[in-house]
Amino acid sequence: MEYLGLLAALLILLHQTGALLKISTSSPQRAFAGSDVLLHCTFSGHGSTADRRFLLIMWYYLVKEIVRYHDKLEIFHPRVSFDERAARIGNASILLSDVTIEDEGIYSCLVIYSLERVEADIMLNVLATPKIQVSSKDVSEDKVKTLICSVNGFYPEDITITWLKDGEVLQNSSLGKKQRNEDRTYRVTSMVNVTSDCELETVFCRVQHESLSEPLQEDFQLVYGVETNVIIGVCCAVALLVAAVGIGLFVWKRKSRIKGGFTLSDIDGPAKLIDGEVVTLSCTGNHWPKKTRVIWLEEREGRDPEIIQSHGGDPEIIQSHGGDLEEAERLLNMSYVMDTKHMGSQRWSSNLRFTFHVANHKGVTFICRFTSGKKNHEKRFHCNEVYAKPSLVDWVKPSLCVSGEILYSLRLDGFYPRDIQILWTCVTEERQEIISSEEQLVEHSPLTFSVCSKVRISEKAFTDPTCKVRVTWEHGSMDQPQSREMSILDPDFPWRPVVEEIQTPRLFLGVPVQLKCKISGYFMDALAVNCLIVKGGSAEETLVTDTKSISITSKREADLTYSLTAILTVTPSLATHHGAIIKCRVQHPSLEKPIEKSTGALRVTAKPRLVEPVKMTLLEKSQIQISLCLKRFYPGDIEIKWYTGENNAQCLLSSKESVTEGNDLTINVTSDCIVSGQVFDNSHNTSLITFFRSFFAKPHNKVFVEWKHESLDAPEWRSWTARGEEIHCRFLSLLIHIIQSL
Repeated sequence: MEYLGLLAALLILLHQTGALLKISTSSPQRAFAGSDVLLHCTFSGHGSTADRRFLLIMWYYLVKEIVRYHDKLEIFHPRVSFDERAARIGNASILLSDVTIEDEGIYSCLVIYSLERVEADIMLNVLATPKIQVSSKDVSEDKVKTLICSVNGFYPEDITITWLKDGEVLQNSSLGKKQRNEDRTYRVTSMVNVTSDCELETVFCRVQHESLSEPLQEDFQLVYGVETNVIIGVCCAVALLVAAVGIGLFVWKRKSRIKGGFTLSDIDGPAKLIDGEVVTLSCTGNHWPKKTRVIWLEEREGRDPEIIQSHGGDPEIIQSHGGDLEEAERLLNMSYVMDTKHMGSQRWSSNLRFTFHVANHKGVTFICRFTSGKKNHEKRFHCNEVYAKPSLVDWVKPSLCVSGEILYSLRLDGFYPRDIQILWTCVTEERQEIISSEEQLVEHSPLTFSVCSKVRISEKAFTDPTCKVRVTWEHGSMDQPQSREMSILDPDFPWRPVVEEIQTPRLFLGVPVQLKCKISGYFMDALAVNCLIVKGGSAEETLVTDTKSISITSKREADLTYSLTAILTVTPSLATHHGAIIKCRVQHPSLEKPIEKSTGALRVTAKPRLVEPVKMTLLEKSQIQISLCLKRFYPGDIEIKWYTGENNAQCLLSSKESVTEGNDLTINVTSDCIVSGQVFDNSHNTSLITFFRSFFAKPHNKVFVEWKHESLDAPEWRSWTARGEEIHCRFLSLLIHIIQSL
């Protein structure tokens, strides 16, 4: 609930400010090497004073973070200063002291306040002023002399050097190749040949560079030297003096070696010792004789040093003073490997290789001892900067909360020391927002730590499919921060909608029916369902926009996901629905493209309707025509059969059908069957009186008609008998008509 309150406060604050956050910087900026420079960055749109709970300021140099200010100030650059009070009133500038060439580049100022984010880049150009030195100013009369002008310590690289003699530019100068100094500045030499005529002459070496407000120049007068033989004599004397000094130094070094002038280099090893990584410690000795013993020892606080391995004479096993066998076994299990080589010329090289473990080596001092006769020299390597890298126990997995939020958790194990920074952010195309998190730190034995960091993301945040949750962690053991990004578009996002096949009942013309499509297992409740009609394989789709015919209601399930059943109510017609395809198209923020389910081609049928009463007509020769009319059925395939007789003694009668088509594409059919009066009389007496006597006397004689159609679950039929009410009335009327005509 605390995080929900913070989010609500952020939204309220954004509503109250109403103004867009703006940032102002000055770029490019210039600074001289060795000076201090203020990189300007101010922001507005937060009121008179920014609320530090909702303010985040970050500075980057290239891609490396150097300043972070949120609930506390963190600076990751030794020469950067930041004013917290000034930041709260809109001044996010930083002071960079003692600028070097390596500080040149792009600096980024990022300000996030409430839900707004602004960022600007500043290009810092560093300048270094050149220094001039001219050598060989002395010349001889009528001799060609090469003058050298050395220019050093300048940056950037472009520079112009010009020679002048008595105000005139000398054209025969040459510029050497520019070379880089250790501090990344440049140096270069320019040469020119001059000939003196014993007159007083002034020569200029002039330098033009971006760091200079005006050209820098060295001017001098040529100095006329002594005769050549005198110069040669002086040079010889100097050479003899140098030779004498060199011989003296050589003799002194030889004597020093004889007296035992041994040297031992510092132990070379990594600046950071990382748990689980192989470490090699190296030590080099000079001027040590062949009979030299090299010993590596391990020293722990409060204990005497313990021998790891030795070289020279018989190898020694690892021993533990005090007779602690368990400690001795522990040292053996650490698998130290010693490699000592005699390199010749009284030079030794010794390496100790092992796998570093924080639990075993924290606070340990390794000693490399060289022994020859009574001479002992040793160097020490202290395991001070010890680290264990955090390992990601499991991929950052989400889970659902009853409150309707997604819970993300990150677990990191096995790191040392305990200081670790974890930052969660919610990133979209438009903004980046810091998310409050909750960390639980656990200390394990021996010495390592684990942390579980959790955040809750509102359901509403993920309605934007570009939303990504990013977690970044940084530790002293890591060269650079590591991060993970989670999105609802990730392939392993667990709550995408599952769409079942559309349930399609039989469709009868004009009878309303419901088509159902069930969708389940999704989160967030941001599902969009559209129903479409595709007719006759056409690429054109008709969207059903009648909201009364579509019913969509979602509900929360026991597993906290959502489900719904989309119900489309249609009244089938032949023109619209027969042969058409109904599609259910489902869209959700977690889907890159919609899910579609379709019915296949629909088949609409219409049941044949019997037109009553059945028409009967008396024909000549005691024949009766019975006319059956069936209307508005579909499709047109129908089977009509006429019979006479009882049970197993039925006899098939012939009939004649006439078919017509209605305006609504349904079919009408009339089937005519002509039967003889003998159908109702087993005798062959065809007189009229006999006919009517038999007509009323034999009720068991029948006429049947049966019709079959795919819209019918079972065939339908009709029958008539002599005593049937319908035939009886018709023939009674017919009898009266005959009698009246006699």
